[in-house]
Amino acid sequence: ISGPGPQSAGHCGPRIFQASALVVRPRQRIHREDVGAAIAAHQPVIALESTVIAHGLPYPQNVELAQAMEAEVRSQGAVPATIGVVAGVPTIGMNEAQIRHFAQAEGIREAIAARYCCGCCR
Repeated sequence: ISGPGPQSAGHCGPRIFQASALVVRPRQRIHREDVGAAIAAHQPVIALESTVIAHGLPYPQNVELAQAMEAEVRSQGAVPATIGVVAGVPTIGMNEAQIRHFAQAEGIREAIAARYCCGCCR
C-alpha cells in the first residue's frame, strides 16, 4: 500500500485505507498460532518486514533470506513474525506459503502508512 493514510491527524481508529484497488481493514488482523501464543504468554516476538521479500531481492534469494531471518530470531529464543497485508488483511506472522507468494508475485504493494500501523497493532 502506498499513499496517504486517514485524513484526521493522529487518529488510530477503525479506518479503511485504500490505495488504487487494494483495501486494507486495520481492525481485522490475523496472526500465526505460535505468534498469538507468544503474545499471550508475554514472550518475545520480533516483527520482520515483508518488504525485503517482495521488493528487496530476486526469487529465490528473497525466500532464503526470509527463512534465515526467521531462523536467527528463533535461535535467540524469540518468535519471528513476518508482517504483511495478505488479501487486504494485516497478517502478523506470515506462513511459508504466504512468504513464497510475496516472493514470487508481481505487484505486491508496500504498506508504509504510520497511522495504519498504529491501528493494526492495538
